[in-house]
Amino acid sequence: MAMLTNALSWVRSLQLRHFTHQEEVPEKYREDGILTGYRLAHQPWRYYIGSLFQIHNETLNIWTHLIGMFVIWYALGQYFLIYDWWTDKDSWPILTFGICASLTHFLSSLAHLLHSKNLYVHHLVFMVDFIGVVLFAFGTGILAMYSCSDKEMYSILRPFYLHLLAFSTWFNHAFFCFALLCFSGGPAVRKRRALQVSALLVEVLLIFVPFFPRYIKCFTDPDCSLHSLDHITITFPAFLAQAFFFLSQIPERIFPGKFDIVGHSHQIFHICATIAQLLQMRAVHQDIQNGVSSHAEPDLSTMLIVLAILISCSIGSICFLQKYIPCTLKKTKTK
Repeated sequence: MAMLTNALSWVRSLQLRHFTHQEEVPEKYREDGILTGYRLAHQPWRYYIGSLFQIHNETLNIWTHLIGMFVIWYALGQYFLIYDWWTDKDSWPILTFGICASLTHFLSSLAHLLHSKNLYVHHLVFMVDFIGVVLFAFGTGILAMYSCSDKEMYSILRPFYLHLLAFSTWFNHAFFCFALLCFSGGPAVRKRRALQVSALLVEVLLIFVPFFPRYIKCFTDPDCSLHSLDHITITFPAFLAQAFFFLSQIPERIFPGKFDIVGHSHQIFHICATIAQLLQMRAVHQDIQNGVSSHAEPDLSTMLIVLAILISCSIGSICFLQKYIPCTLKKTKTK
């Protein structure tokens, strides 16, 4: 009985005091078109941990990623029933991608949960979040090269592709962090997001190179129908939807205050990311079944070592840049 009483007391201690309006939080915390539901700054850690179970403007940002992570784990479990992760080389890119996608969801969920603590934590946790964001691109490049690539293009890229992909991913992470330090909060958020998406375009091109010749060959071959590549093509709208909602901040920018809690663009962006990841794994599975990836020679230990080095270098970037994080909040005017 005493244990139950203590547990209930602990739960009650996690209750948020209240939420506040956009004008009462520092500008760097504000999102365009989201007017209410902001959490207070400078509260005990249990305040933010407890907000996981409260309704505010970050609740669904947190849970869309947590649920997305469990969805990816479930999908990996289904593929585990099909492939032998220990000996089947075709399954190793899926496994590596699954690790990257899981980190994407977990780190982003953590960032949305804790970032309101103070200005230093706000910047720091989103720098960590960016590791997950760029790992999504890294994992996509792994799939493009070792599961969906054109045979001739694979032969050309094989000696250097993985290392070039890792360097591009690390560079994007460093650039994301730099953009966060320079453009954070209020109208500057749109500029920052545009810069981040622009930086990713180089890596997007790098991801397209291994498999794009398949489209060219299929277009010029009268015996090949482009419909045979629909399983890959269907992933493109999901990626475009992510970019659209990430950049546009629609619908909340058009209807300020109407989507503060449910339905704002970042929540939709998270859902599109999970859908894209599932479609990617489905496309790879279909290519494996069709024998498209038979020419590839992925090495699980090499991919995981490069992944570990990439994460370590990104953490090193954060350690270097964290000294430039502002640690004080400017007082904001309230009406």
